[in-house]
Amino acid sequence: MTRLLWLDYRAALRERKTWIAAAMLVYAVLVIPLLLADPPPHVREAIAAWFADADTFAVFMFVWIDLVMNKVVTFVPVILASGVVLRERDTGVLALLAAKPLTLSRYFVVRTVSTCAVMLTLYVGAQLLAALWCPGRVAGFRPGTFLAAMSLHAFAALFATAFAATVIVAVGRRGRAR
Repeated sequence: MTRLLWLDYRAALRERKTWIAAAMLVYAVLVIPLLLADPPPHVREAIAAWFADADTFAVFMFVWIDLVMNKVVTFVPVILASGVVLRERDTGVLALLAAKPLTLSRYFVVRTVSTCAVMLTLYVGAQLLAALWCPGRVAGFRPGTFLAAMSLHAFAALFATAFAATVIVAVGRRGRAR
């Protein structure tokens, strides 16, 4: 079982959708500090209205958590989980797998855990890249505080991935039954 999980994880890391998700995260890491370095006047006014002291690190954390990570964690898990079991069903391999000693429910769990591991790899990689990239670009950047806050959001990324995989499989089965 562990071998299958490892092989599926490695295969998922090589998929095009994983590389696209990684590129989106790297783009966010590289661009957000540059955008916040010299925001347009209307954005400065909004920052002044929301944050009384306009602490650069607080503004960065707000933008990073709310506008970047929450949005990414909303749709990247759906993209990553889109192939869980459905690809096997469409190619006819699922019927072959059903004849093996590995139950379909266990296979689904392996695929879901593998997808969660891929999401966690992308998420942690993006946070570590940001922790290395941002100290020179964001005034007052505190890597410890940043990584502590981001570690809490890792659970949201894992939950969103597992939930997306479950919903995709449930909807796929329901669609096939019609």
